[in-house]
Amino acid sequence: MLQNISIKKLLYSIPFLTIVVFSFLYFTISNDIVKLEDKSTKATLSNKIIKQMLDARISEKNYIRRKDPIYAEELVNNIDATLLITQKLKDMFNDPQNDQLVANVATNIKEYHTLFKEYQAIRTKSLQMQKKMEKEANDVEELAYQVRKVQKKQLDQLLKNSTNINRIMDEMQEASLANKIVKELLFMRINEKNYIQRKDLKYKKMVEDSITKIESLALHIKKILDSPRNKEMINSILIALDEYKKAFERYSLLRENSIKILQKMKKEAKEAEIALTNLRKDQKQEKNALMKSLKLKMASTFIISGIVIIILILYLTSFIVKNLKLINEAAKDLVVGDGDLTKRININGENEIASIAKNINMFIQKVQNAITETKQVSSEAASI
Repeated sequence: MLQNISIKKLLYSIPFLTIVVFSFLYFTISNDIVKLEDKSTKATLSNKIIKQMLDARISEKNYIRRKDPIYAEELVNNIDATLLITQKLKDMFNDPQNDQLVANVATNIKEYHTLFKEYQAIRTKSLQMQKKMEKEANDVEELAYQVRKVQKKQLDQLLKNSTNINRIMDEMQEASLANKIVKELLFMRINEKNYIQRKDLKYKKMVEDSITKIESLALHIKKILDSPRNKEMINSILIALDEYKKAFERYSLLRENSIKILQKMKKEAKEAEIALTNLRKDQKQEKNALMKSLKLKMASTFIISGIVIIILILYLTSFIVKNLKLINEAAKDLVVGDGDLTKRININGENEIASIAKNINMFIQKVQNAITETKQVSSEAASI
């Protein structure tokens, strides 16, 4: 069958076959390439969301530590950007499972945003309550120092002007109690600061114990005081201490609520991060599987097309060389042999080499006919 096909057409078929192979390869893998780009885009968007959430958590920590509103603004901006990317990622998914997964991530982020707003409000109230608490504590301190100063002055005067031992002992006891109140106030303020800075409940308990001790000492000194003025000062201490106690309790409650909200924020952020990490991992695995499939398809196509082209080239080479040998042997036989003009080149087909062989055979036939005619003429001339 191939003998009847033009060699020129067969040679032209090689680049044509190459074009067909590459076209087939392109249309075969183009869909996979689109899918590969899709997976890469989804993985990139997942990474962006994770990065934005990490930036939001950093802004959150800076806001908690430094109390600067600029970090709260940064956090809100990061969350807004994250929600936009999340919506874009959600729109890219067609399968219900991943679509629901991204929807859950968006819900986590929105809940985190809502919780942060709540935390902001509580944080503002906490700071206001902290200022009130410090004011009440300062009032208690100021009154306690005044009582201690008065008691010390009275004791000094009594020691100078009186020899009444009982009175001196009473005054010394009052001065001692006043000193104890001041000392316990110092402990209370130290523990208050530790509680504010370290968030450890043991310091809260210490502050509450100090308040109880100061109340007890103040009530004790109030009973033994004779001066109405001094009793009035002790009453003022007790009133200011009660205000401080209420402010501290409200502050503690706000503080505990803020800690709970922070824990919820951490939980929502963690859930979103885990979901996105899993999603990114899935997209990466699918991407790697697609790349492996693409490599296999490309390798298979190149190998098969290469084998076909090589077989075609080998066949053409063998066909051309074989027929050229026949032509060459016929030519040699005419030149160096007996000059047998009855022999013909036996090449069948409709290709260029077969055409050459036919033309050579026709030429040999003409030469043979010419020689035959010449011999006939010579014979006729000899017979005359």
